[in-house]
Amino acid sequence: MDRTSISSRAARWAADHRRAAILGWIAFVAVAFLIGGAVGTQTIADEDLGNGDSRKAEQIIADAGFPDDDSESVMVQGRNDQAAGDAEFRAAVRDTEQRLAQVAHVTEIQSPLKTKNSGQLSADGSSALIQFELRGTDEQMVERVEAPLAAVAEAQKAHPEFRIEQFGEASADKALDQAEATKGGPTFIVAHTVKGKGVSFMENDPEWHGKAPKPEEAVRAIREVVGTPEPAWAAPVIAELIALGKK
Repeated sequence: MDRTSISSRAARWAADHRRAAILGWIAFVAVAFLIGGAVGTQTIADEDLGNGDSRKAEQIIADAGFPDDDSESVMVQGRNDQAAGDAEFRAAVRDTEQRLAQVAHVTEIQSPLKTKNSGQLSADGSSALIQFELRGTDEQMVERVEAPLAAVAEAQKAHPEFRIEQFGEASADKALDQAEATKGGPTFIVAHTVKGKGVSFMENDPEWHGKAPKPEEAVRAIREVVGTPEPAWAAPVIAELIALGKK
């Protein structure tokens, strides 16, 4: 006796009971949709997407509890022969800082005019970096970055003899979003940046482009950037990196 497969028998039944088959299929889809909605979407955390040492490093950073904010910098640069010691240069820097201080969610403004922040001045004294933190989640940054950008634009208008420009995580994201939204022609973004800024063995060294540091090099870089005393989040990150380097 020939044995028919389950699929053949199911197909024959569906053909003989078309109405019941269609209604049953619709009911199944509806139930599956409701169950899926109740369970929700399970999203893998960004730090768990990679592999090997890079994923381990991302997990260490995620577990360290970094503040939920973005770092931004404003470059003040003389267009002629102005130097950081000049009165007009210092006035432009102070005016920009005061404008930023009045913006909501802007915190931890680091002035290049303070002795402890001398690393924020270029060697020739023609350029200075004002650094600050912008508080908020990734979603909030889309709107919150508008205010400091506007403040910096007003400072630029007030001091045309200088180049005063902002750059950082939030402002870069905004520029990229604007570029992607522009249609009908090519777009490009010009950024005045210093590769590896603040890390003595990386700064302006093209060999570090796309190169991952060893654990001991990462520890040295973190310590050079954060300075002393080390912030609370740095200790566990450095400890993890030291342990990783011993493996």
